[in-house]
Amino acid sequence: MRVGASLFRVVSGSASLYFLMTCLPYRHYFFGPNGIYPKDQSAPAPALLSIFNYVTTPLALDALYLLTCAVALTWTLGTATRWLTPVHAVLMTSLFNRNPALADGGDNVFRIVIWFACFAMLEGARNKDGTEKSHEPSVAGLLHNAAILAMAAQIAIVYMSAGLTKVLGPSWRDGTALYYSLTAHEYRMGGISDFIRRNSGIVLLGTYTTVFFQVLFPALVVANKWTRRFAVACGLFFHLAIAGTMNLLTFAAQMLAVDLLLLTDGEYAWMKRVAQQWLARLRLMVAPTVAGPPASTAQAATPGASEGDPP
Repeated sequence: MRVGASLFRVVSGSASLYFLMTCLPYRHYFFGPNGIYPKDQSAPAPALLSIFNYVTTPLALDALYLLTCAVALTWTLGTATRWLTPVHAVLMTSLFNRNPALADGGDNVFRIVIWFACFAMLEGARNKDGTEKSHEPSVAGLLHNAAILAMAAQIAIVYMSAGLTKVLGPSWRDGTALYYSLTAHEYRMGGISDFIRRNSGIVLLGTYTTVFFQVLFPALVVANKWTRRFAVACGLFFHLAIAGTMNLLTFAAQMLAVDLLLLTDGEYAWMKRVAQQWLARLRLMVAPTVAGPPASTAQAATPGASEGDPP
């Protein structure tokens, strides 16, 4: 699952960069030695994961923060991921520990999976010259597969534990929890959130489907390839909805990043072929040529042409 691992890196890294960039103008206020959050109230952690607690001057904070940004950007772009993944993990975890009040849940997802990601091949499925990387069995390949499996297991546990916890809540059982979630001051965004909140049918459906999806997620993933694809599609929709209605952008992005690990390289290749065929058809519709389309695009646009089934 090289493609999924690469997409995980891009999405997770983008979420980290978003967090870093939004905090950049206020870094001294949030993370500085004289900032709003006292050092003695930082999240308890080993010294290696509390690096920001040892910053004593604004200049030192600037240097460490810019280093964190540079590592996050380089890692997201896929450069030297084997060496930068643990460095990125240490720096971001230390930053989260310095001021836990800024967390929206995305930090927890990051902590859960990033250490397994240190053993995965996150650089992608192709070499720099465009050739496909070897899939021959190797120690690195075994570690990669074990890491992906561990990350998938962790996210399945997250889904199921969240669903079972919701079952214990009265508002989740009576179908009103989504209403209260959308009216919470911390998460309220307005717009579509207000529309959903005023529609009792959508609130009821959203509340119950959330619980059922989260509780059944592990079973859907392991049952067969069709239920796994359905679970991934639901997960993508679920977290895009969270990002668009509840102002939990980094949480939604980190969860999306792990969900993308659950599709195989063959399934991504099939989606790429389908997208290319539809783009070819769209080009023919938007800009038809007098001489007719090239043979390859004409074949792709032929009525009845099938994209085939996913592997």
